[in-house]
Amino acid sequence: MASRFGGEEASPSSTSIAAAIRGDLSAFPLASMLMMFEMERRSGSVLVVAQSGRRALLLISDGLFATTEIESVQKPALEVLREVLSWRAGRFAFQPHDSESLPAPRASVGALVLEAMRLED
Repeated sequence: MASRFGGEEASPSSTSIAAAIRGDLSAFPLASMLMMFEMERRSGSVLVVAQSGRRALLLISDGLFATTEIESVQKPALEVLREVLSWRAGRFAFQPHDSESLPAPRASVGALVLEAMRLED
């Protein structure tokens, strides 16, 4: 297989190991990924970068929002979600963390995703 790809062995780079999941906002809905994190009670950080360069960071602890911020300014999860879910182009990456290393969970991911989507309709 390696010879079919130019003779180089396929080895993961340090950047591919940094995130467990990466995605393109135009190809895969972030809302679906966030709902999956809640259902599976995942803990970690989700970095979302819009095509414009705006950045959001969502910390999820045991499937619940712990903290959310845009451009390094902490904001309520609903406010962050309403903006981030409107970004149609950009990318996201999920980095898992132990829930003990994250702030205490505060809000349901699923409920806030649904509310943000409802408010935008």
